[in-house]
Parts: sequence; structure tokens; C-alpha cells
Amino acid sequence: MESAVLVALWIGGLVSLVGTWVACTVLIVKLREGRPEVYAKVGSPSALSRGAELLWSLKAYEADLGPELRKLRKVSLIFLLSFVAFGLIFVSIIIRSAFTGN
Repeated sequence: MESAVLVALWIGGLVSLVGTWVACTVLIVKLREGRPEVYAKVGSPSALSRGAELLWSLKAYEADLGPELRKLRKVSLIFLLSFVAFGLIFVSIIIRSAFTGN
């Protein structure tokens, strides 16, 4: 049972990581095309950069973003936070099993 949970967490983490990558790429491309002034203010990130600080720095310019870019930012944050949650749960199960001897 525990190994199935670990596999499910690992797959969930992988899916959320890929989701973060795709959502951030779309966000950066649309930001560059639609809002070049905001794109320059957040440091002109490349489409291949995946820094979480981009998502946090866009919070200051949320009023300048359109509804589509705000939604993309929110989706990216949800994927990022779910990746962190899957990772923490995965690691906590591994550590717990190491201490209990399972």
C-alpha cells in the first residue's frame, strides 16, 4: 500500500512539475507579447527560465495584467505549490518509513 502511495505521489509531483513548466512558458511568452512594459519590469525572463520569483514578482503588477495573464499566473502558482506539497509528503513518508523500519 505504501509503495503505491509513493508512486502516486511521485507521478503527481512529476505532472505538477511539467504543468508548472508549461504554464510558466505560456505566461512568459504571453507576457512578452501582450504586456512588454510589465515583462521588462520583472526582469525580462527567458522562456526557458522557471524561477518561482517571477510568479511572486508579478503580484506587484497584477493590476497591469489582463484577466488571462492573472489566470495563467494563478494556474502556475497552483502547479508550483502542488509540486511542493507532493514533494514534502513524499519525503515525509520516506523519512517516517526509515525510522519505523518499514
